[in-house]
Amino acid sequence: MIRDIAHIALNPLNMDRSVEYFERVFGWKKAFELHHENGDPWIVYLKICSGHFLELFYGGQNDRDYAFDFKKTGYNHLCVTVGNIEKTLREIYERGGIDNPEPEIEKSLNKNRWLYDPDGNKVELMMIDPESPQAKA
Repeated sequence: MIRDIAHIALNPLNMDRSVEYFERVFGWKKAFELHHENGDPWIVYLKICSGHFLELFYGGQNDRDYAFDFKKTGYNHLCVTVGNIEKTLREIYERGGIDNPEPEIEKSLNKNRWLYDPDGNKVELMMIDPESPQAKA
């Protein structure tokens, strides 16, 4: 019935800053933008990979604490998988997106690295280990 997750949506405080961050740090490119009937901008779509997008809605307001907190209800984080985490982290490091290109190893045996977007939303990069519960499931 369900085939995949198509997108995740965020409401950034500053659209230009968020688009620049995701393009520079992750290499996701602006695919297209949708507008309201009156022509005002509505959503910017950044392509993560084939069939997968990050939707950025205009109009975010600073009426909350940073999103990431394992104790809060609601959005926790976005996780994307990569084929070679060491290479990916080196590229992000060279773009100035992180200060240390070394991955961590999770309890599940996967290698990962956590980053924050400009609005404090947490993004996880993960390389699945063949012996991890995710791979075996």
